[in-house]
Formats: sequence, structure tokens, C-alpha cells
Amino acid sequence: MKVDISATDPVNRYLLLPRSLDMPAEAPTISLKLSNVADQDNAPSEHERSSTFSDGPRWTLYLDPQPTPSTAFTTYKTTRRDQYNLARSRALPSGTPMSAPVEVLMWNLAGELTEGSITSVYLRRDGQWVTPSASSGGQRGTTRRWAIEQGLCVEGIIPKDTVRNGEDVWVSNGVRGFGYGRVVIPENEQSICVHVNSGIV
Repeated sequence: MKVDISATDPVNRYLLLPRSLDMPAEAPTISLKLSNVADQDNAPSEHERSSTFSDGPRWTLYLDPQPTPSTAFTTYKTTRRDQYNLARSRALPSGTPMSAPVEVLMWNLAGELTEGSITSVYLRRDGQWVTPSASSGGQRGTTRRWAIEQGLCVEGIIPKDTVRNGEDVWVSNGVRGFGYGRVVIPENEQSICVHVNSGIV
């Protein structure tokens, strides 16, 4: 099989493969220290964040101005991404490509954070890292499941109204790895954004 990718800028490609296909795949990784995630008393210092994620791109995450109803298509990973595309079109600057390090924090009709449009999210609550509960309707991503199994976080309800300027945030994606960030509320207070330095594991 030949895959011809000639575009100048990075682009997304989705391959639908038959179950009988045996095709090995390899990808380079960058070592990432995650011990600070499990530290229930202190978040990483500025020095630790900058040194740990110095090789990662800077992400910006915006809070979706509207809720996304929870359905089977938000709970399970499928090729139907209308709800995520709509969230990105509402919250992100016009023309933002999927390859850009820009993300959306999504929430449901009950006002609970669910996930990012392409990431799982983790916020610090009551002295521990908390990822939105599966009951809120977001996907049960592989990196999210791994973080829970490793005891790095717990599930919990995170009301969107509790997101505060300057608070620390983790995000994760099966391809892009884990990233550490901080909430920033613009001066006009019309949207909330999170700047994240991303590392790959």
C-alpha cells in the first residue's frame, strides 16, 4: 500500500483498514517525566514545566461557548466528528487547521466538562488531578484510561463554572501524548483559554 502525502502543511489522514490486515507501525517518541502528575501536594514549578516540555509545542485551549449534548458519538470513538467540528468552529478563530496546537474544552447540557475536541483533560480539584467523569458523556480515551490505572488521576464531576484563571491543567492524546498547561482568562472575560506545553510519550 502506498500513501502519498505531498501537502506542504501537516494534514489529517484517516485510514479505514480491514480486520484481516497485518501492518506493523512505528512512531518516534520523546521521553516525558510524569512523576509530577502523581504529586498530590504540589503542582510542577515554572522551571519543571519549562524543562519538561521545552521540546513541545505551545497549545491554546478555549472554552466552548455552547454545550455539546452527550450521545453515543461523544462516548465512543467513531469517524463521526460533527459535534467536535461544531465545537471547534464556535470557539476557535476562523480557519484554524486541525493540525494547529489549538483546542476546545467541551461541556454538556448539565454544565459539566466532558473532554477536549481531540484530548482528554485533567484539572486539579481538592488536592488531586481529576478528569471528567465518564458519566458526563466524554470519550474514555486510552491515555485517560492509562492515567487512571496508574493512579495519576481520578474521575469526577467538573462544573465548567469552576474553571479559574491561572489554574493548572493536563491534557492528553493517544498520538500527541501528555501536555501541561495553565488556564488564562482574557481581559474581556468573554472566553477562557488554556496555554499548554505539549510533550509526547
